[in-house]
Amino acid sequence: MDLITPRTLTLRAETDHGDCVLYVMSRDQRVHDNHALLAAQLTAQRSSLPLVVAFNVLPRPGDRAKEHLLFMLEGLKQVQATLALYNIPFVLSFGKPVETLAAVFSACKPHSVFYDFNPLPSVRSLQKRLAHSYKANHYVVDTHNIIPCWQASDKQEFAAHTFRPKVTKLLEKFLIEPPELQKQQAMPVL
Repeated sequence: MDLITPRTLTLRAETDHGDCVLYVMSRDQRVHDNHALLAAQLTAQRSSLPLVVAFNVLPRPGDRAKEHLLFMLEGLKQVQATLALYNIPFVLSFGKPVETLAAVFSACKPHSVFYDFNPLPSVRSLQKRLAHSYKANHYVVDTHNIIPCWQASDKQEFAAHTFRPKVTKLLEKFLIEPPELQKQQAMPVL
């Protein structure tokens, strides 16, 4: 698996220095079949650096019910337990993402940062802001969709009959089984 794949967008290619590779998990809260986590691990292996996964819980969950938040936190406990089996530390933070992730960046000093692709403008703006503010390699990986949005079409489609042939043409390229996550040598101390 090559690091820069058609699933990956580069926000900033900056440095070869850093103490770890950081995957900022958000939209895709899973360990297996997660292309962003796999790309982060491959970068960590090629750079001989540890991999760290971070997740930030927003201070105000918006219109989400308390049950939704509890369900998400239970799922994150499972993510943490599964990552521990692979010697990958999990950092959970609570607060405004700009502040909490800046603190995580300062503590981890990442060589590279990977984000889940999210089509929401507020999330994309946050990722660009973090990439601009912190000197490291920053990548966005679409692990949510079978075919990354930017590969499927470069415009807003007006009808299914114009979009369907584009998707059909790309299915063979993207409809593949992702590789397995591999166990890290040792869990880094944070």
